[in-house]
Amino acid sequence: SAAQASLRNFTEALNDAKRCVAIKGDWAKGYQRLGAAHHGLRDYEEAIEAYEKGLQIEPTNASLNESLSAVQKEAQASFASPFAKIFTKDCIDKIRSNPKIAPFMMQPDFVVMLGKVIEDPSQVQQFLKDRRMMQVFMELSGINIPGASDSFTDPEEEAEKRRAAKAKADAEKKADDAKKAAAAAAAHGNAEALKLKEEGNEFYKQRKFDEAMAKYDAAVALEPKNSTFLLNRTAVYFEKQEYETCIAECEKALEHVKEHNKNDYQLVGKLLTRQAFCNQKLKNYEAAIATYKKALVEWRNPDTLSKL
Repeated sequence: SAAQASLRNFTEALNDAKRCVAIKGDWAKGYQRLGAAHHGLRDYEEAIEAYEKGLQIEPTNASLNESLSAVQKEAQASFASPFAKIFTKDCIDKIRSNPKIAPFMMQPDFVVMLGKVIEDPSQVQQFLKDRRMMQVFMELSGINIPGASDSFTDPEEEAEKRRAAKAKADAEKKADDAKKAAAAAAAHGNAEALKLKEEGNEFYKQRKFDEAMAKYDAAVALEPKNSTFLLNRTAVYFEKQEYETCIAECEKALEHVKEHNKNDYQLVGKLLTRQAFCNQKLKNYEAAIATYKKALVEWRNPDTLSKL
């Protein structure tokens, strides 16, 4: 019985202790083992009775007196908490035999919680927030807490919800990572495009217009929504005195601005001014005047005013 109790096999320890006192009913140590087995099973009344019988045989037995005192204190504590009588070692078999809560025993985290509560019932308070533990308590005690059972769902359903939530979180993280990667790539592309524009400007200043145009075209390829690079291209056509082509390219650039940079009135003003200047060079004065006036509506630029 002592060996079984040390292994916390209290049911087996109880059986051996009962046989012991049945064989030798006047042996105090037998009742010591019987009380210890009942104590381990939290059968406090039976444990107290066994220890008291042992003390009737040996009233001065220190071990019996200490054990009796310990079980009496624990019994008093158990009256304040209904959990001690519920979460005994044999509650595992009760849970497994109850189809409503048996699936919990296949969930490792629940098994760990249950083991801690069986070891020390006072810990149950910290685990009652777990709906599984509360449901087990209600099933084993027969106590129905109004409204509590309504919130319980099938363990498989709960597991499916957890899997769905994880899948959603993973998908959101993947989308967020992709968005960040795209932003980083765009930032890199912007920097590269601006570098190409600056290189084109250097060629433009040297009147190396073909080389400048190649750089501006490369910038457009990297950042196709930036209308500023199209303005740079029109400058090349103007300097090469390809005025008709420049007017047409200005028109395309104005459409591009409407689609991608519609609030950039300064850019619109510059494109219209260049278009008007081309008409002026072609001696289309009426068209030039009308276009200069349109440019000033968009952006009142001193350069446009002087040309008008």
